[in-house]
Amino acid sequence: MGEQHSATATGLSGGMASIINFAQYPLDDLNSDTGRALVERCRDEVRRTGACLLPDFITPEARDAWLSEAGRVEGKAHQVDHDFTYGAAGEKAAEPPASLPEDDPRNYLSHTAMKFVAKDLIGDGCSIKDLHRWEPMAAFIRQVMERPAYPSGCPLSGLVFTIAYDGEEQDWHFDNNDFIVTLMLQKPAEGGHFEYMPGLRTPEGEDDFETIKAVHKGTCPDVIRPPIRPGTLTLFKGRYNYHRASPVIGNHPRVMAIFAYEREPDNRQSDAASSMLFFGRTQEQALA
Repeated sequence: MGEQHSATATGLSGGMASIINFAQYPLDDLNSDTGRALVERCRDEVRRTGACLLPDFITPEARDAWLSEAGRVEGKAHQVDHDFTYGAAGEKAAEPPASLPEDDPRNYLSHTAMKFVAKDLIGDGCSIKDLHRWEPMAAFIRQVMERPAYPSGCPLSGLVFTIAYDGEEQDWHFDNNDFIVTLMLQKPAEGGHFEYMPGLRTPEGEDDFETIKAVHKGTCPDVIRPPIRPGTLTLFKGRYNYHRASPVIGNHPRVMAIFAYEREPDNRQSDAASSMLFFGRTQEQALA
C-alpha cells in the first residue's frame, strides 16, 4: 500500500519504493505507529544533539543513479575556493574590532573549496528531484525540525551536488539558515568527515568563543564525528552548532546532495552575492 501511495504521489513508474528504504523509514505513512515512532526518535535526536542520521535512507540503486548523475554534470560545476570571515556564509561579515586578541575566533578565516552543481544542471529525469519535491518528505522534515519546511524553488541552491577532491574542505563555521538536509552519495578513501560541536551559539547570537578556540586547536574532547556512510540522510541544525567537513584525502571524491527547504511554498529566496560565489551566476541569470 505504501508503494502504491508513493507512486501516485510522485508519478514515478517505480514509485518512491525504488528510492526510499520504506522498511526502516515509512515516510509514506507517518500517521502509523511506526511512522510516529520514527518522527519522535528523530525529533528527540535533533533536540538533544542538533542532528539526526538516517543510515540506508535510500536504496543502493537510487544512490548509484544519483552518483552517476553527479558525475555526468560535474564538468558544469562551479569551483569554489574562498576564505570566509568569521560568521559569514555567503556574504561578507563585519570586520572584527581591531582591539581583539590575535587568537580571538572572530579573526579566524573559514576555507571552503569544492565544486557546486546547481539544481538547474541536474537532469529533470533524475529521481533525486522527485524526492526533493515529494510532499511526504517535506512533511517528515517539518515534523522532525518543528518548523515550516517546503522545497526551495531556487533554480540554483534548491538542490545541489557538492564534489570535494583531495585537500578540499568546508572549514569550521555556523550556517545562516536554520537547518540543512544532506545525503551522502560517496565517501572519500580518507578524510572528508562531518564534525560538529553542539550549542556554541545561542538563539540570541552569543558565541562560546573559548570552546570555539579549543575546537580549532583540536583540544575539545566533545566534538562529535558521527559515522556517515553512503546512503545516509542527515538533518542538522547548523545555525547554532559549529561544524565542518574536514579535508578530503586521496583522489576518491566526497560527493553529497544538499536539499534546501524554505518556510513558505515555492519560495525562491536567493542572495545574489551568495549565488555568484557558489554557482558563478545569479538566480535571475538562471531563470533567463
